[in-house]
Amino acid sequence: MATGLGKMLTSAFIWKGFRPGRGIFLVHSNDILDHAVKEYRKVFGHAKMAFFNGYSKDIGGATIVFATFQTMLGHLDDFPKDYFGWMTVDETHHAQAETYRKVIDYFDCSKLGITATPDREDLKDIRDIFGEEVYNLPLEEAIARNLLPAIEYHLLTEQGLSQEALEDIAYDVIEDGRRVSLAQINRRLFIPMRDKEVASVVEAYDERTVVFCSSIAHTTHFQKFLKSSATYHSDKFRHVKKQILKNFREGMIKRLLVVDSFNEGVDFPDVSVVVFYRATESKTIFLQQLGRGLRPGKKKVVVLDFVGNLERVRMVKDMIDKIVAFRLRSAHQSISWEEAPEWNSGEMFNLIGDAFKFSFSNSVVNLLEILKRVDADLYPTWDEAGAAAQALGIESVSRYAHEYRKDPRLPSNPYQQYPDFPGWPTFLNNSFYTYDEASKKVQELGIVKVRDYTTYTRRQERDKRLPTNPPRTYKDKGWKTWNDFFGKAMPYSYEEASRIVQEAKIETEAHYLKYRKQDPRLPAWPSNKFKGNGWTGWPDFLGRGYLRKSSRDLS
Repeated sequence: MATGLGKMLTSAFIWKGFRPGRGIFLVHSNDILDHAVKEYRKVFGHAKMAFFNGYSKDIGGATIVFATFQTMLGHLDDFPKDYFGWMTVDETHHAQAETYRKVIDYFDCSKLGITATPDREDLKDIRDIFGEEVYNLPLEEAIARNLLPAIEYHLLTEQGLSQEALEDIAYDVIEDGRRVSLAQINRRLFIPMRDKEVASVVEAYDERTVVFCSSIAHTTHFQKFLKSSATYHSDKFRHVKKQILKNFREGMIKRLLVVDSFNEGVDFPDVSVVVFYRATESKTIFLQQLGRGLRPGKKKVVVLDFVGNLERVRMVKDMIDKIVAFRLRSAHQSISWEEAPEWNSGEMFNLIGDAFKFSFSNSVVNLLEILKRVDADLYPTWDEAGAAAQALGIESVSRYAHEYRKDPRLPSNPYQQYPDFPGWPTFLNNSFYTYDEASKKVQELGIVKVRDYTTYTRRQERDKRLPTNPPRTYKDKGWKTWNDFFGKAMPYSYEEASRIVQEAKIETEAHYLKYRKQDPRLPAWPSNKFKGNGWTGWPDFLGRGYLRKSSRDLS
């Protein structure tokens, strides 16, 4: 679910409904735990709750434990595996990290993962742990459906953009068709803006503001130019950060300069202005930071984006295209365009809907034209790009980031370039077995359970031609079910199973339980398996033989 839609509260209601006993809420940051307790308290009322982190470990008699991964990892031996009946993992996209995964796998309980950004930009897929999404509502769709505050987005490149260089590059790329890399364009086009210039724009807004800076040193330097501001980052003590947040909520401070501290979890309903003053090629971080201002309970959030690079321009355009697609799909409310949807040139480009407004200058539209030409020269499909990356010997995301430039047709961010991007594992090793070959291979390996398959594909010495997520890899390419993949015969229907046991003259439940070991297609508990699908009781299932046996027993 998108940031701001109440993932924590939703998870609390889920567990309240199931009532599975003692629970644990796990997350990677202490800053998130305080907010989590407040949300769960709304649902669980006076249930005893306790922290298990670096500051407190007194959880005696607690119904719900709120813990950090780091602390829990060092105390796993203190807990029986079945100590908890359920587990919520917040910001689940971190779950594939080795330390987090060890904690998650240790406990034998029901598990629920919640995150606004399920798709990681590395080789690991959190669906290997939690399975496919039960519910997914991305940020773009939430904006399109008016589920979040209205967003007013300003992409501010004018002050940091060389107009002369823009005209030269536009001629080189668009008119002459010359090959120019994104890195070359960024170096020629964008002039680093001065903190004083950015501060003057930010101070034009009097609302509470969060400014995302590039480093701790940058927050300290930028603060000199920004009135009523404070820095908030990992170098500050916890009690100091709490006081800063208190001052911010009470209006004593209007502007917070942060690094990555606000990407996740911390809830600030009163943030009305979000300022991007740092570059990131990560779509995940971009959406997390944007979501800091998108909290229900206010009318609008203003976004001031000073990031000067083409990757950000593309990222924003992709977001807008998705919002438009969702809005047109729902067709609940109309969209008015002051410029054509083809992003043609004009004095100003505006996309306006009831819940959003994106304002870009003519220069940004020209940048998009340059991007269109640059992108046209890239490999048209992820299959071709993946094959080219493999030909360069690239086997990991980190190597790709450093070596993709060896082939000018490789995009810097393939997961953004290709709408059907299948994930890094498939992209960098797409020479997988066919479905039939993979099925035969896992049967030769003796793998018959999903958990065993997942464990095998995490091994260093695994067969790399087996995908980590077969349902996704073989979607529309032969995938049926895990049972079929493992070579397991499909279970009998009720009618088939009843006929089999009657022909075998099975007369009692005890006899059935022994007999079914000879035929794995028979369910262990037919009363559960066939409930609602023909089951009317053991007498009917076993036939007259069961009744005759019962009569003899009674006589």
